[in-house]
Amino acid sequence: MRSTKYNMGVGIILIILNSFWLYNSLDRIFLWRGILYMFQYPTWILITESICGIIGIALSLLTIMRKIKVIYLLVINGTLYILCMFIKIYTTL
Repeated sequence: MRSTKYNMGVGIILIILNSFWLYNSLDRIFLWRGILYMFQYPTWILITESICGIIGIALSLLTIMRKIKVIYLLVINGTLYILCMFIKIYTTL
């Protein structure tokens, strides 16, 4: 019973975080059109972040339904986040 509550809690927290990540990247894709900024991320980076957010939400739902373990969710989600962060850093250099 405890692991079910733990899966539910971690899954819901990561759904919220990944939803914010997805919203933030989609907001930058659609609202940056026609506005001149000093620096703007390329569209392919924002699309990659959106895909990573969707993958994170799907994995969180699988964790809530107990199809995958919480540790796998945390490792995959952390890897996706770090990968997108390094891509952003590399493109801004």
